[in-house]
Amino acid sequence: MPLQKKTKYRSKFEEAFAKNLPDTFEYETHKFPYTLPTKYYIPDFVDKQNKIIIETKGFLRDYHEREKMIAVKRQHWDWTIAIKFQYPDRRIPKLKMTHREWATKYGFIVL
Repeated sequence: MPLQKKTKYRSKFEEAFAKNLPDTFEYETHKFPYTLPTKYYIPDFVDKQNKIIIETKGFLRDYHEREKMIAVKRQHWDWTIAIKFQYPDRRIPKLKMTHREWATKYGFIVL
């Protein structure tokens, strides 16, 4: 189901970002399995037609969240995964890099 104005988003940040996406994107409609062991990842926005995932993040909470994103990227290599950070230049706690630097290092597109 394409994005609609009446969709209930998990945050105002996601809602504001969704307003600028083309109609081919859907909000939290897919589950992507990844192994750590078997779990599921539900991306924020998915364009099935063009195999694009966009995840909106205020920040990467902890090591497990970063590992999850890396595992999903490795196991779904045929999808383009982009991350829209609310604060891309904010440093990640306990790491000597910003969210943008981390995403770029692991091959994610930063919007």
